[in-house]
Amino acid sequence: MTDKVLDNNDKFKGLIFVLILLNVLDGTLTIAWIETGRAVEINPLMNMLIGVHPLLFMVIKILLVGLGAMLLWRFRDRAVALVSLYLCIAVYSVLMVYHGNGLIS
Repeated sequence: MTDKVLDNNDKFKGLIFVLILLNVLDGTLTIAWIETGRAVEINPLMNMLIGVHPLLFMVIKILLVGLGAMLLWRFRDRAVALVSLYLCIAVYSVLMVYHGNGLIS
């Protein structure tokens, strides 16, 4: 492998790590907001899961994003995978702003 391929793989791994970290943070904050009555889960599947048990919600959330991350890694040599990864991180970043507003209000 060339150094450029190794650098791209390292970059992609780093971005996947950021995605998973943001996912866990989003799940944790979502549970906190729901349990304090400050928010509701708008995703019907995840709302049902959190209603059953917050731990089930987190496990499924981490599993689904993990599977998506594995799929993105599998196709990391395609531009669509990198664009999709950046898009996911952008969406989670917007969610973090939303959560941040909840922390300060």
